[in-house]
Order: sequence, then C-alpha cells, then structure tokens
Amino acid sequence: MYCKRYSLEQPSAFLDVIVSIHSRPQEEQSWNETSFVILWMTAFCLISSGEPISSEHFHRAVNVNDEDLLVRILQGGNVKVDVPNKLGFTALMVAAQRGHTSQPPLKMERWYQDVSEIQRRSFLLGYRGPLLIKAAHPATLKFVSFRLVKILVSNGTDVNLRNGSGKDSTESLMLACYAGHLDVVKYLRRHGASWDTRDLGGCTALHWAVDGGHCGVIEWMIQDGCEVDVVDACSRWTPLMRVSAVSGNQKVASLLIDAGADVNVKDKDGKTPLMVAVLNDHEELVQLLLDKGADASVKNEFGKGVLEMARVFDRQNVIFLLEERKKKQMPKKSSVR
Repeated sequence: MYCKRYSLEQPSAFLDVIVSIHSRPQEEQSWNETSFVILWMTAFCLISSGEPISSEHFHRAVNVNDEDLLVRILQGGNVKVDVPNKLGFTALMVAAQRGHTSQPPLKMERWYQDVSEIQRRSFLLGYRGPLLIKAAHPATLKFVSFRLVKILVSNGTDVNLRNGSGKDSTESLMLACYAGHLDVVKYLRRHGASWDTRDLGGCTALHWAVDGGHCGVIEWMIQDGCEVDVVDACSRWTPLMRVSAVSGNQKVASLLIDAGADVNVKDKDGKTPLMVAVLNDHEELVQLLLDKGADASVKNEFGKGVLEMARVFDRQNVIFLLEERKKKQMPKKSSVR
C-alpha cells in the first residue's frame, strides 16, 4: 500500500531513487526489497502517467546520465538547453565537470538481475515500452557524461555561459579544467570556449586548472596558447601564485615555469610566489622556485623578506633551507694572508 501510494503521489520520484543510488557509499549499494519495489512502481508510474516535462526532468536526466531521456526532452522543445538548475548551473556545466566515472552504482551482477526483474514485472502488467533505467547501466557510465556534453553542444548550448549564482560564477570550460577532463576541454575549445573568460574573482580556466592539479590538462592548455602569467582581478595572482598559495604542487609549478611563468612576479601586496610558498610552508616548492631563479632578497610592501616571514611563522624546515642557501651564496673568505 505504501509503495502504491508513493508512486501515485510522486510520479517523478523514480529519478530521485536513481540519484539516491548514485550517492550511496559503495558498501550500501545493495537494494532491499522495499527500495526495489519503490523503484519499479515509480518507474512504471512515471512512464505511464504522462507527467509534463519540465526543466527539473531535464536536469535529472543529466544527473543520472540518461542520454535517451535528455535527447527526447530537447527534441520536445519545451525546455531550453541553457536553463539553469536550482544552483545556477546549466546542464553543460554539470556534464563538463563530471567528465566520466568508472565506478558503477551497483555491482554488475546485481544490476542485471534487478533490471531483468523490473522488465519482467512491467511486461506482466501490460507495459511494452522502454523503462527509463538505461542511465544507470554500468556499461554506459564510463564516457557517458562526455556524450552528454556533445548532445548539449549539438543542441545549441552556450559554451561560454557563466553560472550567475554564488561567488565563483564559473563556466563549463573552467569546471572541466579543474576536474581534469581533457577530452571535454578539447571539445569545448573546438566549439568556441574561450581561455579569456573569467569568473567573478577574475580567475581564468588556467587558474582553475592549476587548482585541480591535472598536469596533462595544463600542458595541453599551454600548448593551445593559454596565457601563463594572466592575473586575477582581486589579488593579481598568476596561476603560479595560486600553486604557491593552494597546493604547492611542484609538477604543476614546473610546467608553468618552463612555459615562461615569471617566478618573481608580484601581487598587489608585493608578495612573490616564493614568499607565498614560504608562508604556506611548501618546502619542496620553495626549493624548486629557488632553483628556477626566484630572488630571495626581494622585499614586500612592508619591507619584509622571505627569511623574516619564515621566522615569524615558525617555518623551521623552510628557515633551514633558506639559511643553507644563503650560506652557499656568501663569498668564501680567502685563506691567503
């Protein structure tokens, strides 16, 4: 009785069930009888009820990777391809940052058993059409979000549209760069996505990429002509400065420096990447920056140098490194009298 009432009152709940399955921890991804019956009943009810298609269905189709449903909704013409979800993200933004997943939502054997049972019961009830469960099929998951990107672009989505809500105001290319989905990044670039688009803080896709730390994406971006010393609007931080402030990733820093990033660039407060790396205790990055020509004698706007900063914040390992470097650079006293 509960399941019947649930399905009648919530005809769109089938997709919610699939979403909840996707979000379960791996150890909880087996179905009990109740969730199985609810899924079956809501699936049948959604298909047979003729519920009007809305933007909510559109975004649910993207969330559960249902290509067929997405195409049918777009072909219906009742939903605009760039309609944002409740968080202000378009379908392309969601698909671009997800890229692909290699983890199935359920064990393969259990999945096929459940799908077969749903199909069998639906057939007995007289339903002969397709069930809306293909999206969760493990064999379709690996590259499905990239295919969603293609579907959305082919249907005229704006690849440079920004998310208008929240503090970041991101766009699809930034999200794909941050998530490390090189295939999506290349595809968006081929279809007009710009390296010059900025979020509300003035950051570009390269700032987002270095935060994500995906060297393959960053290397391709540089080869594609992305500016390596572009500065944001708030602190005038370059991508290298963000590495110094956030991750301390040596490999990313090396890529930027080898591509011509200025190791002695200053932000609005006069800090250099070396100073920021010292303040954040990124010892190995400090070593790399020094090896690549960072000037340890530079002072910030308050007249403080990197060694003084390290002492104030008690960065012992960095202090030792800087002092040893300073000793090696001092001219040796002559032993000749």
